[in-house]
Amino acid sequence: MIDRKTEEDLVRRAQAGDALATVELIEAHEPMLRKLVKRHGRHLAEDDGMSCAMLGFIEGLPRFDPDAGFRLNTFIRHYAAEGVRNANRRAPMVRLTQSADLNTGMRIVADMIRRNEPVSPASLAARAGYSTDLARTIIAKHAHSGPGVYMSINEALDVEDDRHRHPDEIIEMSQRRALLEKAKTVLNERERFVFDNRVGSRQDMKTLAEISEIYGVSRERIRQIEVKALAKVQRQLSRLGLPRVDLSLKAA
Repeated sequence: MIDRKTEEDLVRRAQAGDALATVELIEAHEPMLRKLVKRHGRHLAEDDGMSCAMLGFIEGLPRFDPDAGFRLNTFIRHYAAEGVRNANRRAPMVRLTQSADLNTGMRIVADMIRRNEPVSPASLAARAGYSTDLARTIIAKHAHSGPGVYMSINEALDVEDDRHRHPDEIIEMSQRRALLEKAKTVLNERERFVFDNRVGSRQDMKTLAEISEIYGVSRERIRQIEVKALAKVQRQLSRLGLPRVDLSLKAA
């Protein structure tokens, strides 16, 4: 745990837009975040739970007053826990025994949808060799949350789909999409890849494990890059006049 003076300095820097300070604060509070995931995210894979806890952390950080007289962990745990709880409520109630089955199954379902093939527990079970119960769980998770447990930034900004839109809405969507692309110019090449494949578009979402294999680094390192990139883009979007983006999936 960092001391109070260091914490206050990091908070002020993070609230001023310093993404590295945000990452350092999250790393300092990682033990607390893991406990929250264990307590509130029993239906989530650990990686997904930690990502949601970090999103909650980032959401609450601008609201913290370092002069209020209490420590950040007392204030921020509510936001982190709520991020995990929201995702947990959307997760399937049947825990998958093999995370590899989940990741593979989600990709198979996405491929079936792209090919306009009928998706059902029976068809997925026949194609992947899963039990019908496991296939049903995978399809339910895909329907609720896609490859991740929080919405993409494209969905949050409502720039994902322009079908059946009024012309004026399409113009506004194009403007928001252009601002998002402008905001992403602050990212370096690796940050841009991680951002686009973790929180950019739901269709392109990859797991931490998949990206870590591409770059030959740990999943924790990819998570750090994800958090840093999201904080940088959030800051740029605010400067460009767009509201702060909440990527947590609310319970239906």
